[in-house]
Amino acid sequence: MANAIFNIVRRPLEGQSKNLLGAVIDQMKGHGRPGNVTSSLTSFDSMAGIHVTSTLNFESLSELEELQDSFYAEETMQDAWDTTASLCKSVSTTVLEIVASPENVPANPKYMLRTIASAKRGKREELIDLALSMRDKTNSNKAGILKPMNSFQRIRLTRVYSTLEDLSAAINISNAEYGSTLEKFIALTESVTRSVSRIHYLNR
Repeated sequence: MANAIFNIVRRPLEGQSKNLLGAVIDQMKGHGRPGNVTSSLTSFDSMAGIHVTSTLNFESLSELEELQDSFYAEETMQDAWDTTASLCKSVSTTVLEIVASPENVPANPKYMLRTIASAKRGKREELIDLALSMRDKTNSNKAGILKPMNSFQRIRLTRVYSTLEDLSAAINISNAEYGSTLEKFIALTESVTRSVSRIHYLNR
């Protein structure tokens, strides 16, 4: 079971979306590491434009560190990175520690819902505890809960779905089901944003 993930978010240059997506999928297939590749259907920020996200799963932070050591020791890996980056306006990376992994996910998911909540100062652990309690209230499609290493305040909730109809139904059910618990969640946060992405590659 993964304990950490490494996200690479790439914003393609105009006219390079198809080439970038293909190159990223080829890279993932090449190393064979568990993870996925998605492209944005909706974005966290309307000004950011579309993006292609690679997610690499690691059993530990030490395993991620070993990959980084290999990357900086091998020019071929660095060249491949730069070649892909040349198709982009920008590239950003994030390491996230897994608090709880997704459970009871569909066999062949097509869409991913990422929800980023920014806790009020000093309230992140309380927010995580509340998110875990909300997660425990459902027996189906439990969200993954993650902590970005580059933030004192943010947490991320991730779910996958077979169809957009399933995704929409889950959002609306959640709003009605959680009731006062959802109000507590809102009270602990400064902001909550969502993005919906299409899954193009998945290796479990």
